[in-house]
Amino acid sequence: MTDPVAQRIVFVLRRSQLAALALVAQGKSNKDIADRINRSPGTVRNNMLGIYDETGMGSRLELAMFVHAHPQLRDAANAALVEINDTHRA
Repeated sequence: MTDPVAQRIVFVLRRSQLAALALVAQGKSNKDIADRINRSPGTVRNNMLGIYDETGMGSRLELAMFVHAHPQLRDAANAALVEINDTHRA
């Protein structure tokens, strides 16, 4: 079954934003996210602002709950995180 809300978010967010979203859902801080996806904390902050803008959500908790409630979004975010981690290991 397709979740149109999650599908739209997956479509509009960049890969690094999806990876950041996966880590937000794990309760990670911006610094932790920056370290994990090899971006600067400022880039992560900007990614987070873009995520808030695209999703219409205003807090990390709200984002985390949304990701956990939408398996299609959670799977896409986790896949983006794996892809970014694999890219940095190569």
